[in-house]
Amino acid sequence: MEQFATGGMPNKVAAIRREDLQQACITFFGDMLRIPTAPLEVSSAAASQIVTFAIEAKVTIAGPWTACVYLRATDATAQLITERMFETSGKRLTEADIVDAIGESVNIIGGSVKGIINQDCQLSLPEVTRELAEAPAIDWLTLIVGGSYIQVVVIDNN
Repeated sequence: MEQFATGGMPNKVAAIRREDLQQACITFFGDMLRIPTAPLEVSSAAASQIVTFAIEAKVTIAGPWTACVYLRATDATAQLITERMFETSGKRLTEADIVDAIGESVNIIGGSVKGIINQDCQLSLPEVTRELAEAPAIDWLTLIVGGSYIQVVVIDNN
């Protein structure tokens, strides 16, 4: 897996209400995958000091409004998401399964964001990497998912 191009990533959080993004994540992880999910009320900088994210995925929304949706997860959260998505135990999971599940997760969240903006836009295929780029100093939404962590952000490319 290669690191995707984020060196020139804009550092402008998109005009999506944090509450809407949070609800999209809680609906997906909590309701669809049945994993207890709650926001973690700390700054992104503080979360980065206590959490080691191991996998990152993104989708791009293109059209009259363009943005990227990023999701970062710890290994424990990535495995749990994969187990729930594929209804299997960790003993049978492969790296390809985890990549697929995290890619599908960001794709579903990206689809929710696309629905929120309600414009004629296209959603790219997800890209997944274990080579995390240094993110710009923006406020990621941090959530506790099944006892571990994810971060999600929508970055406006306009």
